[in-house]
Amino acid sequence: MPLPKPQKDEPRNEFVVRCASDEETLKEFPDSKQRVAVCIGIYNRENKLNEHRRYEDGEIIPSELPAAYRKSRKDGETKGQACINCNFYEEDHNDHRFYCTKFKAPVRPQYWCKAWKANSDALAETYNDYPESASNNAKKVLRWKEEHGDEVKGMTPVGWARANQLAKKERISRETIARMASFKRHQKNAEIDPKYKATPWKDRGYVAWLGWGGTSGVEWASRKLKQIDKKANSKMSSKQYGFSALNISESKIDKESGQMFGVSLISVGEALGHELFVDDDSLDTILKAIDGEKIPAYITHRGALFEDRLTREIGMFANFRTEGERLMADFEAFDSFREDDNRKYNRLFEMAEKMPERFGLSIVFSATQAWATPEGDVELGARPDNALFDYPSIRVQEVSSADFVDTPAANQKGLFSKIDIKPTNKMLKSELIEANEKLAAENEALKAKVEDQESVELKALEAQVSEEEAQIESSNEIQEESSSEETQESFDKHNDEEEMGGHEDEEKLEDEEEKLEEEEKLEDKEEKLEEEDKNLEEKVASLESVIEDLQAKLKEKDEEMSKLQEELEGHNKEEEEMEAKLSKVTEENTKLLSLIKGANPIELSKQDDATWSPSKSLKDQFIKDYAKENNISEFTATLRLGKEKPELFKL
Repeated sequence: MPLPKPQKDEPRNEFVVRCASDEETLKEFPDSKQRVAVCIGIYNRENKLNEHRRYEDGEIIPSELPAAYRKSRKDGETKGQACINCNFYEEDHNDHRFYCTKFKAPVRPQYWCKAWKANSDALAETYNDYPESASNNAKKVLRWKEEHGDEVKGMTPVGWARANQLAKKERISRETIARMASFKRHQKNAEIDPKYKATPWKDRGYVAWLGWGGTSGVEWASRKLKQIDKKANSKMSSKQYGFSALNISESKIDKESGQMFGVSLISVGEALGHELFVDDDSLDTILKAIDGEKIPAYITHRGALFEDRLTREIGMFANFRTEGERLMADFEAFDSFREDDNRKYNRLFEMAEKMPERFGLSIVFSATQAWATPEGDVELGARPDNALFDYPSIRVQEVSSADFVDTPAANQKGLFSKIDIKPTNKMLKSELIEANEKLAAENEALKAKVEDQESVELKALEAQVSEEEAQIESSNEIQEESSSEETQESFDKHNDEEEMGGHEDEEKLEDEEEKLEEEEKLEDKEEKLEEEDKNLEEKVASLESVIEDLQAKLKEKDEEMSKLQEELEGHNKEEEEMEAKLSKVTEENTKLLSLIKGANPIELSKQDDATWSPSKSLKDQFIKDYAKENNISEFTATLRLGKEKPELFKL
């Protein structure tokens, strides 16, 4: 076994005493002086090692972590690199700790080491636009922790890490925001328990609620999470499309083999609800991205954006091709899907046969956006005047899956389609170009007409404005002359009034000054009274705390008294049982003494062989006593004694 090591904040003398008396130390170092020297050396060495291997709050940094493990930097070459966006970073939701899978030790999110390896998902966008009140709530909890130490409980290491993040206004990821939003289930702790009103830091639930940002922080997280996910769904990194269906022929479905032939994946047209357009070039980029490979199929989009869906596949799509304005493929279900989930398998194929219009397919892919024009694609920005469509077109880079869903998005034709029916709400590319040129010409003509009309109207307005300005200048001159005379008269009148009322004003000012002095005195008294009230409240709170302690002690004393009372009752019961036993033994002794008194000693002759032979009268008396003692008849007593004491009957 290893020798003892100092515990956190353990004084040197206490450790040396504990170490020197340890069995392993005694066994390895019999000499007392040597043993003490070894223990002192262990203490000094461990404290020296840990001097630079502790977090700011005093927690020891695990020895498994490298020497370069330190706080992440806000500038320099390693700016932005931290455990939280490292590929080796992992969160354990069971014990609420963060771990490094490389060094197999717990870490803190805002620390860093040279083994850092970028995690593309974790380096995604982060946010710090949470309200100031959320930061203040976290700061309050951290201040309580600093002031009251171990009295402040209720949070796991992850909770304290979250409080530090919010207090410092650090940027947090979507995952962290999701965890904050899920904390809403603890909203019952948003109010302080009445019994902790004077000492709120002792209310564990309230402490945890504030540490995670409080009501303002949790509500912000709920709103922000919806906003982030809505934005993610509108980006092409994971765009989703679904399709309704037209008539289908039985030859397109083979339930026995688990195949669907000629399934429509996506078609030219507006992606409903997404403000994007699928054109011919979009179909070409999808075919190029698939490049003859097979893609997996799932039921619903659940987990398509943020989860690993391995082992949820129900089949695959292959044989991709374009037919008219549609991308087509053939679906084949996995045998394991049919065997493991036969109910869903049958339902899927039955719906495809009988109700194809009620569901469709939605492909999951990553892509960029561009404005399609007659001259080619234009980078995303303001819509060009010669854009072919109202919305940007998609240019697919990678296709990850195709899912059976019930919410179509990208066309009106769906799961299966008849390509020989031309859509009435679409135009060919050449028709669009012709219509666009015609509209441009009409727009130029209309613009010239409007400019001519505006020029005529503008000249008329300018003449009217000039005439009105001349009239205004004339009237202004007349008003200025009359107003100057009135101003002088009012000024002279005002001076006379000031001279007459000067003395009255001074008296009023003196009265007001006296009132102000009295009000200041009253305010001083009110402040003193408020201070006295505050002191009294503190004394009352202190007395209430003392009363609570006394009540707790009284309760403990009552429990001890009840235990002693139970023990006393047990002793009394044992004494009663002992007295009953003693009474019975005394009674039996009395009977034996009476028997002894009734028997006269018989002197044995030398010829006798030391065998006792009772007289007949003594035998009869013995039988009677035995029958009476055992509450039986003399006949029964005779029979028993004949077995137990046969010498009584040897005459």
